[in-house]
Parts: sequence; C-alpha cells; structure tokens
Amino acid sequence: MVWPNSSKRVYPSLGLVGLFSAVLVMLSSAALDVGDRSQWADENTTISISCTPSEAISFLRWYETTLGGELSSATQIVQLFTLDGTVTWSAGVDQSHFQFDSGSADYPLTVKSVTLEDEGSYWCEVELDSGNPNEQEDVELQIRKIPTVVELMHIDTGANYSNGENVSIIAGENRFSCAVPGIKPAAKFIWELDSKDLNTFDERNVTSSEDPRLVDSSSTLTVTVEADSTLKCSAQNKQDGTTAADVTLTVTLKLKPDPCKINPCQNGGTCRDVNGEPECKCPDGFTGVTCGGRATDGLTTGQIVGICVGAVALAAILLVLTLCILCRESLSTQCSCLQCKSSVNPEKEGGTTDKEALELNGGSTSNKEKA
Repeated sequence: MVWPNSSKRVYPSLGLVGLFSAVLVMLSSAALDVGDRSQWADENTTISISCTPSEAISFLRWYETTLGGELSSATQIVQLFTLDGTVTWSAGVDQSHFQFDSGSADYPLTVKSVTLEDEGSYWCEVELDSGNPNEQEDVELQIRKIPTVVELMHIDTGANYSNGENVSIIAGENRFSCAVPGIKPAAKFIWELDSKDLNTFDERNVTSSEDPRLVDSSSTLTVTVEADSTLKCSAQNKQDGTTAADVTLTVTLKLKPDPCKINPCQNGGTCRDVNGEPECKCPDGFTGVTCGGRATDGLTTGQIVGICVGAVALAAILLVLTLCILCRESLSTQCSCLQCKSSVNPEKEGGTTDKEALELNGGSTSNKEKA
C-alpha cells in the first residue's frame, strides 16, 4: 500500500523535470547563431559572416542596412528557397562583390575587398518549416582604415621630419607632435626615447576634413633631452586585441649650441633661434640686429594718432578765436553807424544837436571855437 502512494509522488516530479528540460532545449535553440555580432574588417580585405538556423528552414534571406539599423529599414541582398535550392539576387547587387554559399550549413555571406561603404548591419532572416515565427539576427560590420602615414614635427621650430632623419635641437625641454591622418578608428600612440617608453603625452582626435567618416589622430610629447638620442613614435588602431604598431617613425636627436643662451637682444628684445642663428624681435621704438638703435625712420601708430588729435584740437581753437574777433569787429561797426546817424538827423532820430552833445561833454565846443 505504501509503494503505490510513493510512486504517485515520484512520477509527477519526473514528468515536470522532463518538461522543464524540453522547454530549456527549445529556448536554447530558438535563436539564430551568427557568431560574433560585432566584427571589424580591414579595408580591402575579405570577410564572411554566417547564419546558422536552429531547425529546418524553407527560406533564408540576407539584408543590409546602416550600422545599428533595424531589419524594417534594410535592403535585401539575396534569398535562398531551400526546397529546390533556388538562389535569387536582388536587383542592383554586385555579385562580384558579394558571394553566398547556399550549400553550407551556416549559409555564409562573403563581402570581397571591403570598403567604407560596406560598413553597416547585416541581417539574416529565416522562415522555419515548423511554422514557428521567423527568426532574425544581425551582425554589425565596421571597417578599419589602417594608418599608413605618420608625420613628426618639432613644435618649437615648426620643422617636419621623415623616418631616419636627424633633428637638430637644443638641450633641455623639447616638444614634438606625431600625427596619423585619415584613419578609422582613432589611433593609440607609443613614444620611446632610446628604447624606453615615455608615458606622459597627450592624444587628440578630430574629424577628417577630407572624409567625415575618418579621423585625424595626433599626439603631443614634451621631453627633456640632455644628449644625442633616438626618438620613436608608433601608432596603431587594431581591433583584434593585439598592440603591434601599424606605422613607426624614428629620428635621431642631435644637440646643437643654443644661439640665444647669451641673449644678444637689447632694450627688451626677444631672441629666437632661426636656423641656428639668433634673431631679435625688437619692441616699439627700437631697431637693429640687436635692438640697440632708436627707431627714427617712421612714426609708431600711437605717435600718429597723437599728432592727428593735436592738430584737430589746434584747428578748433583757431576757429573759435577767429569767430570771436569777427564778432567784436561787427559790433563796433554797428555802434559807429548809430552815433553818426544821431549827429546828422537830431530831430528825426530824437537825438541831441552837436552843440548840445558837446556841452554835455564838458563844453568842448567853446574850446574848439577858441582854438
């Protein structure tokens, strides 16, 4: 009696385990296997992306869209009808650039001699014989443009150097720039001085002016050099986990005397090295090779402005004085005319006679008569 009861407890438990296992198997095989969903390919190389269905299929299609784009916005490349093995290429697809292996279990799509235009999301979609919903999965393909050119510049002099050249520098602190233009993705740099890694430097990436899909990468190094040395700049933008350099430039640093060590410039002049010779930049008011002479050949901008302002002020003063003199002369003339009119026409103008006027002035008439 006990055994049957126990068996009733055991069998349902085993049935649930079996059902759960079957569900796990179904779930684990429900998705397409496309391998690595994010892949890089070097420009001008060939790459294949695969699509392995979880069960028997009736149709398989490959699509292409922009990087990160959805299947709904994708353009069909090729289709396989598995019942008779018919492969149909979409109109406009270059079959010399794409290759599709319909006989392989992973149905690979191959892209030959990839270019930047091939970058994007590639979707694989299958219709299942079982009638289950279609399965689809995508692979994001990015194209690497390898650094092929490296440029080295001595920032302090603005001189550019090629691989193997000698660089004449002054002992002490020197600044260098290493650049790799027109690449994708951005580069990482390695600086070495006499085979020893230099870890303190700046990196900068800007969008290429020639192609907005590319970047111009550069690195700036400040290093103290006390003896003849070998300087190396390397750059790489690998995406496979390796760190080997794609391009390297090596120059030999040769020390030279500092022409400005004993500053020849006078009166606050600034000395600079020009092809190994000192050159003085003179402040305003001074001239000459060492800024020792006074500038007399011309006037500075400040002096010209001062003269112009003074001339305008002087002209204004002279104008005011002239107007004042003219005004006083005009008033004096008007007064003389009025006195003349009063003497000639005393009754008409309501004035006094000459005799009365003279008497009012102290009897000057009698004096004139006596004279």
